Amino acid sequence: MTTPAPINTRQVSGRRTLYLTEPLAAVWEVSAAARAGRLTPLGNWSAGCVLGHLAAWIDYGFDGYPSRPPWYVKMVLRLMKSRFFGAAGSPAGVRISGAPAGTFAREELTVEEGERRFVLAWERLRAGPPPDPHPIFGRLTHDQWSAMQLAHGRLHLSFLEIKWSD
Repeated sequence: MTTPAPINTRQVSGRRTLYLTEPLAAVWEVSAAARAGRLTPLGNWSAGCVLGHLAAWIDYGFDGYPSRPPWYVKMVLRLMKSRFFGAAGSPAGVRISGAPAGTFAREELTVEEGERRFVLAWERLRAGPPPDPHPIFGRLTHDQWSAMQLAHGRLHLSFLEIKWSD
């Protein structure tokens, strides 16, 4: 059996539009839909993988990032800072140079394990911001750290389509 070619996430249509203010509610909604068989991933990742990925990126702020961007990448991304903290969020399909498969924290998890990791990570962030500067954006306020994670969540959760009724 051959492995299907990865989906080009820049070209996925029909993604959900999320106005994420309380991510735990969105995560519980996704988990319940997955367990009930009412969730369809529109991209390349399962719900468990998405939730684990989001959790890992929150935890990187506290525990250290798996790589450091070169200075020229920092300069370009700092000019786009408002995008990473606002409603637009990160564009789909962006790849991190040098990261395996384009990003970090892509392990396959059950939805229960992904949910567990996300809840722990979000509660950690809710309690206070990471102590060190962000490797790209520098010193951030607690609200900025939270806004950045909400924007990241909107991106990835938008690829998880929930079927509400038959």
